[in-house]
Amino acid sequence: MKGFTNRRKRLKARARSKGYSCTISTKELRNLWNASVRCPICQNPFSQEENCSSARSFERLNASIGYTSPNTFVICRRCNSIKSILDRDGSTKMLEKYCVLGDLLLKWMDGINVADV
Repeated sequence: MKGFTNRRKRLKARARSKGYSCTISTKELRNLWNASVRCPICQNPFSQEENCSSARSFERLNASIGYTSPNTFVICRRCNSIKSILDRDGSTKMLEKYCVLGDLLLKWMDGINVADV
């Protein structure tokens, strides 16, 4: 439980620095983490190693609000990194053109369950 308490503290600090709230509980974070076996974006299995591209990472579905239970989920670090550079202008168009993952990320950002694609 201590590991998730520390993770929540980091999420809360990150949210606070951006002016957002962090109302998700430690228990909810742990449940999300443990329920996730594969990244919902790229479908690759999560690694148990902390510092690799396939490690789990908490993300917000809507980046304009904080870490709430319905707005927080787990994706891999690789997809989280790609998502963080996406915008709805130039970089998105370039990514769509050259990367299948980009298309999946855009669908996911639009609320489409990419597991059904």
